[in-house]
Amino acid sequence: MDQIAEFYVVFVGCGVNRLVAFGLAAFWGIQSALVGPARAAESNSPGVTKDSVVIGSCCVLSGPTAKLGSQQLVGANAYINEINSKGGILGRTIKLKGYDDKYEAASAPKCFQQALSDNCFAGAFFVGSMPAKAYIPLIERNSFPVIGFLTGAEVLTKPLHSHVFAVRSTYRDELAAVIDGLWKDLGAKKVAIISQSESSIPPDVLAALAAHKATPVVMSKFPHNTLDVDDAIATARAAKPDVVVLCGPYLPLAEIVKRSHAKGWFPQFITPSFVGTEEFIEAAGKDAEGTVISQVLPPYNRDDLSTVSLYKRLLQKYYPKEKPNFTSFEGFVDAMVLCHGLQAAGKNLTRASFVSALESIHDKDMGLGSKFKLTFNSKRHQGFDSVFTTVVRGGQPIAFFNWKLLGTSQ
Repeated sequence: MDQIAEFYVVFVGCGVNRLVAFGLAAFWGIQSALVGPARAAESNSPGVTKDSVVIGSCCVLSGPTAKLGSQQLVGANAYINEINSKGGILGRTIKLKGYDDKYEAASAPKCFQQALSDNCFAGAFFVGSMPAKAYIPLIERNSFPVIGFLTGAEVLTKPLHSHVFAVRSTYRDELAAVIDGLWKDLGAKKVAIISQSESSIPPDVLAALAAHKATPVVMSKFPHNTLDVDDAIATARAAKPDVVVLCGPYLPLAEIVKRSHAKGWFPQFITPSFVGTEEFIEAAGKDAEGTVISQVLPPYNRDDLSTVSLYKRLLQKYYPKEKPNFTSFEGFVDAMVLCHGLQAAGKNLTRASFVSALESIHDKDMGLGSKFKLTFNSKRHQGFDSVFTTVVRGGQPIAFFNWKLLGTSQ
């Protein structure tokens, strides 16, 4: 393995003491008195003993997209560390192991095989649609459950894969919301697409436009995992679009807006959540201003939401040098879902019982507001389908609901 980062987090006991914020006892739907420090039974499943369970994360940990993987694991570990401090799950320690696939599909088989060799019970916190496409057949062939992907590619859920669970909304959900707002309220009907080669997002842009009986004025591409974006900019600009949908991670998209503005081109740039919102804003600087970014979770300034408050408090507790951001927040929420599945699967933890436990989650209040109720079943492996829209103002992603005020200070 070129790089393997290991993250060890302990789950011990299950007397959760009404854990923080809205309380994990309520979240799990159990009474803490029913589950004391009794040791869990030994399991025949790979990676599971009475003392531990091993979870593997195949994600990007190096290169120009590295912050997407590292920040996701920051959020996940913030949640899991707190569970450890309050008693944990059924006497088992979680060992969370991170494997660097460099955001390259070609690296996926090696990372996945390392996870199997290390006796991982299941996977979580994967990143990117291109690697996901490579992982899916490996996941299914090995009956290896994976929960939580930092991508909205529909390949995760259509067709249904028995061991693949996506928590977030799809890119199609995100782009439909954005295109509808631009089209109906702003009359912006000339839409161009600049995408990373082999990106999964353009078909979702096409579907959003098709709902208005429209097509893009141009589609241009830049090479995967590079900053070679000049030709893509020139091709898109020549079509004189009102709106440019950017598809890719934070560094190349930041370069696109910076180089476009430097050349005197100022269309309305929009991009879905995968970009890495705060990473994009940092990389683009003042040129990020006005960019519309769709989101798959509520904004983290919503302190009225119990999970938002919990996330910010635990981030400060365990990672005091880190600032809240949408990427780590998504990792945090995915970790909540992972832990709920492990708890619901019971002491005799197997991969089959874990899958069944996840499929038993219906209309679960996640402390994220009424629009974010978690639902899985045997025919649905996508937990949420709600979307928020934000615009960059003063270097911050600000939620907005009135597209007609997009060009103003709101």
